[in-house]
Parts: sequence; structure tokens; C-alpha cells
Amino acid sequence: MKRIYILIVFLSYTISLLAIGQKDKFVGGTSAVYLGAEYRKHVFFEEMLANKSIVSLEQFYRVGGENVPVTPTKCKIQYTADSLYVLFSCYEDNMDFPSKLHEKWFSLLGSPVEQDASFPDKVDLFISPSLKTSSYYQFTATLKGEYFGCKFNAPQVLQDADGLIPQRKYEKINDFKVQIIKQKDYWYAFLSIPWETIEGKPNGCFGLTPVRTRWRNSEVSSPVAMDYSDRPVATDLFIETHLGGTPQIRVYDKILCKLPSGNYRWQRPARVVYPSEKTKREILNLQKTLSQKTTEKNLLQRLFLLQSWVDLMSLEGFNFGSTRGSLPLQDMYVYLTRKKVNRLLMEEKYPNVCEIVDDYLAQLDSVSTKWYADGSIGNIKSDSWKSLEEVESVENQKEATLLKCKVDDRVVNLYLSFPQTGGVRLHADRKGFFSPDHAASVSFHEESAGKYISEQANFKIKMTQKPFKLSFYDSSDKLKLEISKIAFKYSQAGKIDAVDCRIKVTPDEVIYGFGEKFDKFNQKGGVLTLWGMDDWLGLTTGLQNQSYKPIPVFHSTKGYTMFLNSSYRLRADIGNSNPGELRLSQHGDILDYYFWVDAPEQALQSYTNLTGKPILPPKWAFEPWMGRTGRGWRAPGDPVKEKKRVIEQFEKLDIPHSAIYAEGVGAERPDMHTYVNARNIKPLSWYYSAIDQKTQQRLMPDVDVKDLPILNVDNPAKLASRDISYVDFTHPNALEMARRWWKLRLDLGIAGSMVDFGDRVPEDVTFYNGKKGDEMHNFYSYDYHRTYAEVFRERRGNDFILFGRSAAPGTQKWVAQFSGDVRANLRGLEGCLNGLLNLSACGFSIWGSDLGGFRAWAEPNVYIRWTQFACFSPLMRSHGRVPKEPWEYGDKAVVNYKYYAWVRENLLDYIYHSATQSHLSGIPMVRAMAVAFPEELSVVNIPDQYMFGKDLMVCPVITDKNKRKITFPVGKWTDLWTGKTIQGPFYSEIDVPIEKIPVYIREGAIFPVRLSSNFKFGESLTRNKVNAFIISLTYKIDKEVFKGEHGVEVSMKKEDDSYRIVMEQALDFRYLIVYGSQITDVKIDGKSLPLLEEKDLTSFPLGWFRDNENNRIVVRTPCGVSKEVILNK
Repeated sequence: MKRIYILIVFLSYTISLLAIGQKDKFVGGTSAVYLGAEYRKHVFFEEMLANKSIVSLEQFYRVGGENVPVTPTKCKIQYTADSLYVLFSCYEDNMDFPSKLHEKWFSLLGSPVEQDASFPDKVDLFISPSLKTSSYYQFTATLKGEYFGCKFNAPQVLQDADGLIPQRKYEKINDFKVQIIKQKDYWYAFLSIPWETIEGKPNGCFGLTPVRTRWRNSEVSSPVAMDYSDRPVATDLFIETHLGGTPQIRVYDKILCKLPSGNYRWQRPARVVYPSEKTKREILNLQKTLSQKTTEKNLLQRLFLLQSWVDLMSLEGFNFGSTRGSLPLQDMYVYLTRKKVNRLLMEEKYPNVCEIVDDYLAQLDSVSTKWYADGSIGNIKSDSWKSLEEVESVENQKEATLLKCKVDDRVVNLYLSFPQTGGVRLHADRKGFFSPDHAASVSFHEESAGKYISEQANFKIKMTQKPFKLSFYDSSDKLKLEISKIAFKYSQAGKIDAVDCRIKVTPDEVIYGFGEKFDKFNQKGGVLTLWGMDDWLGLTTGLQNQSYKPIPVFHSTKGYTMFLNSSYRLRADIGNSNPGELRLSQHGDILDYYFWVDAPEQALQSYTNLTGKPILPPKWAFEPWMGRTGRGWRAPGDPVKEKKRVIEQFEKLDIPHSAIYAEGVGAERPDMHTYVNARNIKPLSWYYSAIDQKTQQRLMPDVDVKDLPILNVDNPAKLASRDISYVDFTHPNALEMARRWWKLRLDLGIAGSMVDFGDRVPEDVTFYNGKKGDEMHNFYSYDYHRTYAEVFRERRGNDFILFGRSAAPGTQKWVAQFSGDVRANLRGLEGCLNGLLNLSACGFSIWGSDLGGFRAWAEPNVYIRWTQFACFSPLMRSHGRVPKEPWEYGDKAVVNYKYYAWVRENLLDYIYHSATQSHLSGIPMVRAMAVAFPEELSVVNIPDQYMFGKDLMVCPVITDKNKRKITFPVGKWTDLWTGKTIQGPFYSEIDVPIEKIPVYIREGAIFPVRLSSNFKFGESLTRNKVNAFIISLTYKIDKEVFKGEHGVEVSMKKEDDSYRIVMEQALDFRYLIVYGSQITDVKIDGKSLPLLEEKDLTSFPLGWFRDNENNRIVVRTPCGVSKEVILNK
């Protein structure tokens, strides 16, 4: 192995020369330490804290290698003849952030399954007495002072014959001490562990890994570089810890390092970085030379390239799991291979190491070749792409302009048209699914030799024949969009099997959309892949960069929107490889692009003209829902009994709900339906996209097996059974199958359902319509959701709601959406906000997250903040594996939840009106600031505030801080809770007490509310309520009009020093609540109303009242269908 060491030195130098900038810089975690001399006396906290001569691990990294800041943490280590002492110093600027333990985890033999969620703020010390085994000890301490010790006895194999990871056996450990000390901005965990507790003082080296968990923001960090799946600890990456010697820390800057013990180790990067172009070329060369075996001579280089390869695919959204809708036929998580390699390296079985590396590289090459359009990572095989060189001829036809294009030695026909639905369409001979009924040709005329122009009312299209270029300008000749290159990849048979399009981007451009993207709002600078997946790992612990809902629609703040009308897998390199270029590479033979050179709202109106307007659920669907998963309802015992208990507790607390998400057996029990129907609560159920063959045969005994609507799998032996059972909804028998399956529940009165999954279709299945899974994977949910929606509509008319996890363009007209399996902390909340804003920008309007998160318990303040966000989301719904009722999260959570449940009822008419307008126009209920205010550059890149309906700007709090920054667009904004006004444009940092979410009323707003008799938000409406219109006066707009249900119309018009408000068909609305001006006189139908005193409010006769506390006036109008109110300054 000596030659490996020599090669490590040489190749690490060579690899460093391959790096460009910081992209390839390898950062390793702590691999080894020498603790120095044995301390001769008992160690005390104060002494150890002050001692600067002992080993102190001060560089912690995020698990998973996320390149984001880490909360400062230190770990000091000292020892005596009798004991090991470890001191964690944990910075914390919000020490009072509340937590509530729901499990007596410290009394269990083993860590609970939901490990992170069970320990809100904690530290762990893992110790392995011998690095030759995978057994270890875990010592845990929390900020609250609980502690726990356990020994994990390792299984004999890493995976069994079925590929499953065997469970460890546990032994509880009590013989150790923990001291928790809190000081300003820091808390300390001082652990003293007798050597005898961990099998005696080591004669040689032993393993040690400190870990800090800060659950509120999903932060798990350690000096050891670990993978997301290395939980609770990476047993092959323990810090090699030596007693004696000079105190020192060893960090290695190469992927294969030699430890002080002489053992070699494959270490994980502490920070995952995007590989440089040079490294990508090296990986491409490796793909070409995989027939050459890995040897001791090239092991270092191959491990470096292997890890870079995996990291690049991970950063681009690849899923290495086998049952998540991705490509692997068996789990390919690299940490499993790394563990095998490191065990063999320790045993000096180097030929076996090389065999395992070769096996993994072969698998990686197989999935990578399929994943990328040209078979190379990043689609860098330039010789695989044939560029559109020139337009040989231009022919204006009736419904399109034909461009005959030269591509290498081939001719490709492109058609440019103005669809009836709006925008501009560019497509080749094979078009995508969505087409307008009619279109018009672009009618180019030649501006100069080889240059063509088409001028429209508000934009221009310019085309250059050679070299080909297509550009879009606004009416003032400002460039909005330039397609600089189109290329095709051809199969050996000469058919197009991939398309590549490149668009110029600018440094300050914001690009957003692409479906429900959880990782961030502005996708500029990254690479994403649109391929629907069951993203369990990514959403619950990982990068959050995969998606259930891949929608190929995006917007640019340069002033254009693009829809790629193809469901094949799409890779979007958004200025990552080339900062000046957006590259869109898509599998398949479809080139079909729609462009809009419009404001985003207008583009979405046109886009939904093409694909379908968002659904309009019944009004009750916009009230709060209660709910859990099936296992959540089962946990206490009888699920129906548990549902009744929850409903009765909400009734006792006077907290309103319109529906219960009754996942599990309760959905089919008549007693549950009888109970909820008596309380006017709508029952909702769960189902998904699979009905296995036996069930289908039972439901349709009159149908031959070969005519059952089940996916035709080319090789069933290679695929998970759950995926094989997917219904083929393109089959003519699928609708009848669905009718029969849903009959029992619909007969009982089910009012809606989650329609889960739909994101796992394998690539090699064949659908009844003749299409393969590679094309139908991203589009499966369209027919799936359409079919179930049709079954419900046949039975219930429009009085139902379905909500799906997967989505495709157009599914917005069949079902609502929910966010999926998000983590129950602030990172999960932030991800949901990102997902909502990106998905809404793709024409989806009715969406809700799992209040409090799906996986595990949320901390009380997280639950409180999530409740506020849910109140101002299109749907306010609860769902999760553990109880999500507010009393599980403390008294403050109950008060908060009750308040916002009633705020939801206060705003129900406004919310339903917003949903109605969205259904009619296609403009979503929730609009990111970039969608709502595209011309205001100060707000277009703000990812954490949005418009909720036309009139409310919502600024959710997604951190644990009590302040947040808000940027106000142009105009006057009125605080919904206090009535205070802010004149925009303005930037401010405001206080955000835990009980309030910042919400502001738009200047000129008119909308209905239902309030308690003292006109306050968040109070019960059970016994009394008043119907009112909120009006925010404006002097900038001549007239504002609100048109609501049942012909209600309210208009406001400014007239000199007064405002004229006309109310038509407003019999149920007697009150006006007016913000925004100093009113001195109120007249109704020409007569002045009296100014009332506060004491008059008990009866509130006709008149008006100054509510100085809330900076508004309240007017009571006479009973009548129509009335005119004059407000004089």
C-alpha cells in the first residue's frame, strides 16, 4: 500500500491543478486528533472552559455538506486516568425558544425513530472503543437538561440479501454525568464519562464524533463530514482519537487520506461544491474508460471523480433511491459504498476495494447515461449536438410561419405562430400536448438581407437567418428575450431524441417558477432537473432540490415567460456553467415552446387559457381543516374514537373547522360519517394512484385481465411492486375502475380526498396510449387527477375537493395541491413558502401545506408561525404523522391557533372571492412580489413576502427571530392589525412578536369581512357576527370596484375632498370599516350620520365611530339593497 500513499501525494497535487476557482476545492472534515497528556486531577467545567491548551474542535460542518452558515459550536476534549471529559459550547442567540418533548426518549433503550424531531436542541457524543467494529456509544444532552446514554451493537453485515439495512441492538447506559450551563448567548454541555462505561481506557486509538442538532432550523453539524443518511452517525468516519502526543487536529485536503494509525479512509467532502468544467471533462473521460479497471494506482483519482460525479448529480436533483421515482433499480446511496470501502481499507483488502469501486462506477454510469440527454454529466458532449445553423426559407402560412432550417445535413421544420390563447409559439413537427384551437402566422417581413421582423401592438419579434437568432423586444425596442442557439441530438436511426435551447441571461436577472421548487425562489445560478419524485429524503433531511410537481414554466424579470410544452425530463442550467446563459436541455423529440413578452399576470392568464383555469372548490374548503395520517389517527387505538375526541375538544375550545382529513380505516366506517355529518364537518380521505391487479379483478370481474387498466411493465422483475400497480389512466377502462373503487366511500358521503403519489412511474413502462414512461412520468398526474375528479363530479357536482401531491401542467383545473412530506421545523416552513411561490407562478392557485410539518413534532414557536402562514395560504389544513392539534404544543399554541382559525373565518368571503377571481382569470391567489410588482426592481427578488388575493400583502415569519425585514412596494400600506400606514416604496425592519404575522392592506382595497360585534379580528363568531366591507381609501385611483357573490357590488370613487362609496345588492352588509384618511363627516343618501361615542357601540345605531386605537372609522349604514355613502375629509 506504500505506492498508494505516494500516489496520493502526487495525484492530490494533480487534482488540485484541475480545479478552477473554488468549485473543486476539496474540504475535508476532522479525521484525527491527538489529545495530549493525561490530566492528573479531576476536571471541572470552569477550568476546562478556560483551558486554551487542550484540543478544541471549532470547525463544524453541516451534515450533507450544505454550503451554508453553521451556528458556532465548539467541542473541547480532555481526559484523566479514570474518565473522558467533553465540553460542548453552543452559541444561541435565542435561548428562550420554547421546546416541548413528546416522548420520554431518555427512558428508552434506543433512540426514537424520529430522532431529530425528538431532540429540539441537543448535542450528541458518539464513541467507538474500537474502529474495527461498527458498535458505538451515544451520549446525548439537551438544552433543557435531559440526557441519555445508549450502546449500539452493530449488525454483522451492512446490508442483508434483500438490500435492507439490519437494525442495531441497544443497551441503555447510565454511568456518566452531564451538566448543562446557560450563559448569555451560549449554552454548555459538560459530559464526564468514566472509561469503564465504554469498555475501559483505550490502549490504542478510538473513535469519537461530536454532533450538534438545532432542530428549529434543521441544522445538524459536526467536525466530521457526514452524509444526510449517516444517521445517527457515520460509523466509518469516526475521528481517529489518540491519547497522548502533542495536542493537535488532523484535517486532510484529499478524498483518500492516510490516518495516523496507518489506515486509509475515503472521507466525505465537508462542503459539497459544484464540479468545475475541467472536472466534468475528467468524469466524461472516466465514463469512456470504465472498461479499464480500478487499481491501487488510480484509486485516488477515481474516488475523487466518483464523489464529484455523485455530488454533481445530487446538486442537480438526482435521487439515488430505488423506489422514489428515480432511475436506480436498487439503492445507490454513496454512503453505503463508502462504508464498505472503508471497512475493506481497514482490513487492507485493496483488490476488493477496487472491485466495489468499479461496481459502483458501472451503476453510476448506467443511470447517468440515462439521466442526461446526451449521456454525459451536464450534457457536455458537444459533438452529440447538431446546431440549427440557418433558416433557409421563411414562408407565411395561414396558421403559422414555416421556417425551413438547416441542421447539419438535415432539414428541420419550425413553425412560429400567434396562438389564439395568447403569446408566441415555436414548435417543430412533433408538438406537445397543449394546442390552441386556432393560431395565426407571425407574418414576418424582411427588414434587411437575412433579417426579419414582425411588429405587434406591444412587442416585436426579430429573426436572423444566419447564424440563427430569435429575439423578442417590447414596443420601446428593449430586448426582453434572445434565443441564441437551438440544437438537436439524433439517434442512430436519425430521429431527434433530445433538444437543447440557449437563452441569454443578465447578471441582475431573477428567474423563478419551474413548479414546486422548495430549495429557493430565485433559481438563477443553479441547475435543476424537472422530474417528479417522491422526495422523502430530500424534504425531510436533505437539499430540498427535487420536486413532486415539475412544471416547465418559468418567468424572468427581464420581462418574459416561457412554457416548454413537453413532459420529457428537462435540465435547466440557469447561469451555472455559463453566467450569461440559460441552457434548457430536454429529452425526447418534442420542440414546442410558448413565449409571452408580458407582465407575469398577463402571461399566466394566457397560459391558463391554454392549459386550464385553476379549480374553484366549494366555500367550505377554504375554512380550517383538522387532520392526521392514518398512523397518526391509529396511534392511540381506535381511529374513529380518536377522531371524535379531537372534534369534541375543538368544539369545547370553540375553534371552527369545516372538514376532517380522516386518512385510514375511518374513511370507510359508517359511524364516523354519521358522527361528522351531524356536526356539519366534511370527511376527507386518502388514496393514491395504485390499484393492484387482484383488487382490479375483484372490482371488475366482467373484464378480462388483459383489459385491466394497469401499467404494462416491460421487465416486472426489476421494479418495485408498488410502482407496477399504478393504474394506467390513459386506458378506456380506467374511469369505470375508478368509479367502482370510490363507490363505497362516495355512498357514505366522503367529500374529498388526498390523491397521493403519482410521481413514481418507471421509464420503461408502456401506457395504453402507446407512450413510454420516459414521456409519461411527468404527465401521469394529468390523467390520474382528471379521472378521479370526474368520478367525484359525477356524484357530488362541485361540492368536493381533491388535493394531489404530484402535478403536471393543466392539473390545476382538476385538483388542489398539497406540499408533501416536509420537515416540521423552520427549514420546512421556508421550503413550503418557496414551493408555494414557485408553484403559484406556474398557474396553480389552490395549495396548502401540512400545518406544523409532516414529519415529526414541531417546536411550539414553529407550530405557531406555521399556523399563521397556513391562515394566509389558499388552504388551511393539518396533516402529519404525529398529532397536529394545537393543545399538543402548549397553551400559547392553542390561543394562537384559535385566533387565526377565527381570522380565517373573518376573511372567508375575501378568500373565496380571491379563489373565484383566480378561477376566472388564471391569476393565482398567491403571487410572489415578482409576479405582483414586476416593474419594481426593489421587490422582485424578495422570497419571503407575497400578495394573498388582490388586496393583502403577507410577510410570514420563517426564522426564530423577533424581527424581520419588509420591503414595501409603491403605495400606501395599512397594517391589518393596527391600522397604521406605511408609504412605499420603503424598506423597514419591524418587530414581529410571536402572536402576529405582518399583513398589510393595499391602498384602494375593497373586500368583505365577517367580524365579531366589536369589529375585532380573531374573535369567535359562534354567537354573533357582523358583515362589513373593509375599504382602504386612495387618492391615486379614480375608481375601485369589488364584485362579489350574489350580485354584491361596492365601488369607491374619489371626488375632490370626498369619497363616494356605492353599495349595490349589499343587503347583508351594514358596516363599512374605512382606513386611510381623516374623515370629518359621513353622509348616506345625502343625510349626515351622527358621530357616535364609544358607549354607543353596545347597540350601535346608525352613525359612525372613530376607532382611534386601530386608525380607522366604522360606519353603520341603514338596511337596504342599495345605498350611497359620502366620506368627507
